[in-house]
Amino acid sequence: MFGCVNTPGSFHCSCPDGFSQLSADGHCQDIDECAVNNELGPCMQRCHNSQGSYRCSCSSGHILAGDGHSCFAECPPGYRKKPVTPPKNTTGQNTKQDCVDINECLENMCEWQCINLPGSHRCICPRGYTLQRDGRHCKDINECNQKNGGCSHLCVNRRGGFKCACPPSHRRSSYSWKKCMPKTTASSAG
Repeated sequence: MFGCVNTPGSFHCSCPDGFSQLSADGHCQDIDECAVNNELGPCMQRCHNSQGSYRCSCSSGHILAGDGHSCFAECPPGYRKKPVTPPKNTTGQNTKQDCVDINECLENMCEWQCINLPGSHRCICPRGYTLQRDGRHCKDINECNQKNGGCSHLCVNRRGGFKCACPPSHRRSSYSWKKCMPKTTASSAG
């Protein structure tokens, strides 16, 4: 019982914030603010109930925001906390940590080649290949599908490239590997 007010022929009791009146006998019971929202209560990541109140906290790598409910990452995406190496002539432990870039390329994320970027990475493919939508795998480009690869007659796609070919009645031009010229015979040279 917290506070009761006497009224003509009766009385009215109230409970402090964080408590609710259990029954007509006037006893107050703690409200578990964390019992709702999948045990998170009003908190973003963790909720800890206490008598008449609650406290929010955040998981590792996150900091409780000024509103006491929200959490934000200690480091931006693509970075993680790492202890700063203390200078050589100092004693004691250094507890200072900085946000350092995660080298995603060490995790074999790319099929061909990976370039680490600040806070991110980019996969690249060799000439004649294109990066697929998953951003990790390479797919052969069929150069023959675009203007016959620039070949005058036949285009043969190869993994990572292509070659131009000539029909039996033609030979490759001595001026361009993409052009074919009719074969000349001794009788037609005449």
